Amino acid sequence: MITNYNQLPIGKYKKLVEIAKRGTLTEDEQNIAIVAVLADMTEEEVEAMPYVEMRALCAKAGFIYEQPPTTKPKTRYKIGRFDCEVQTKPEKLTTAQYTDFKQLASVADDKPEVVLSIFLVPRGQKYCDGYDIEELQQAINDHLPIGQGLSVLAFFLRRL
Repeated sequence: MITNYNQLPIGKYKKLVEIAKRGTLTEDEQNIAIVAVLADMTEEEVEAMPYVEMRALCAKAGFIYEQPPTTKPKTRYKIGRFDCEVQTKPEKLTTAQYTDFKQLASVADDKPEVVLSIFLVPRGQKYCDGYDIEELQQAINDHLPIGQGLSVLAFFLRRL
């Protein structure tokens, strides 16, 4: 079970945001959906567990009601099979990176993995050259903790 933002990959964070946006769920339905995401279970599996156990998992999920932490971005991130570097000097970004960022910045809330893939480039590669960008975006979605991703996004949103 995921119990803090340092363990929560961007893809699961997006699922939690979708749950929060559903205005039709009761509190119990919302709790079941949240636990299912964080415990890698189906909602049916959560519904079948003893109530006391489900409430204990809800207590562990309480961190989601706080803001994700952000820190100064690192210069390297291990994301799935990718070892990525971040160019933390905006003036060293390529024209393609800057142009893509300007076009895609508006989707950062809904598709952070797409915007992050502009700045997280596999070591030894050039932006969008020598690797599959969609594989990198999937790795970001599946493996990069939300706090780390938000740190990179915040850094570039402020600077650019």
